[in-house]
Amino acid sequence: MYNCLFSEEDKKIISQARFHDPSPLIRRRMSILWYKSLGYPHHDIARLSDACPNMVTATIRRYQQGGIALARKRQPYRPESELYDHYDRIKMHFTNHPPATLKQAASEIEKLTGIKRS
Repeated sequence: MYNCLFSEEDKKIISQARFHDPSPLIRRRMSILWYKSLGYPHHDIARLSDACPNMVTATIRRYQQGGIALARKRQPYRPESELYDHYDRIKMHFTNHPPATLKQAASEIEKLTGIKRS
C-alpha cells in the first residue's frame, strides 16, 4: 500500500479535474487520487473508480513521483511505422503512378522500400 500526502491545493485540483477534465483517462486518474486522499484502501478505490488494481497502483505511483502534473500527463502509445522514413519517396511515387489496387500498392511499396506489407 502506498502512502500519499495530499496538499489542500492538490485536493482542490483533483476535485475539480475528476469531473471537468476533457480526457476520460485523466478524470479516472483524478477519481483514483480523490479516493486515495480520503483514505480508502486500493481494492475499494478500484471498485469505486471502475479501474483495475494495476491502474490504481500506477496512478498513485505517478502522483508520488511527479505530483499532479505527472498524474495529469497523457502518454499515449504511438509506435512509429517502419515506412515513416520512406514517406516522401512513397508519396511522390504514388502521386506520379497511382496504384489500381491495394495489392499493387503493397507490391510497389515493397519494391521501393524492401518492407513487405499485406
